[in-house]
Amino acid sequence: SSVTAGGIGTTVTITAKDAYGNGIPGIAAANVVVASTGTNNTITQPPLATDANGQPTATVSSTKTEVKTISATINATPITQTAALTVNPAAATTLVFTTQPSAIAIAGTAFGQQPVVTVQDTYNNTVAGDNSTKITLSRGAKGTAALQGTPLTLTVTNGAATFSGLSYNKTETMNIL
Repeated sequence: SSVTAGGIGTTVTITAKDAYGNGIPGIAAANVVVASTGTNNTITQPPLATDANGQPTATVSSTKTEVKTISATINATPITQTAALTVNPAAATTLVFTTQPSAIAIAGTAFGQQPVVTVQDTYNNTVAGDNSTKITLSRGAKGTAALQGTPLTLTVTNGAATFSGLSYNKTETMNIL
């Protein structure tokens, strides 16, 4: 299944079975432990014992976009079946220079390191499904000349705009917005 980063999460149902495939009711909640790979996870462990079908439920949510593997143990015995959970980014909230342009450059020459700007959600995840946001770079408050390069406006691909050929034709301190 999939969830949105920072969202309410997903319900995980675990089934405790005996050697004959029958559900085992009454296993204390403290003896059922749910875990997840990855980072920035919130797991609400089962609050109740297993029900008549041998099933307790837990919830898993996260703020980190990645595929996670959800697993469980019952009475310290690992359950062999696991589940995949895909955490997708939340709504885009900010633009971030994930690669800064060169700090020092020769006037009129392309920056040795070109900028990369990414669209991110509030949890610093790249919104990789974004292929429509347009990003325009320009000289900021520092400097007096115009930022050079074609194009200065790019549409992101998979949430990122990778610029190339940008330069500044005057010897002075400047910044890019």
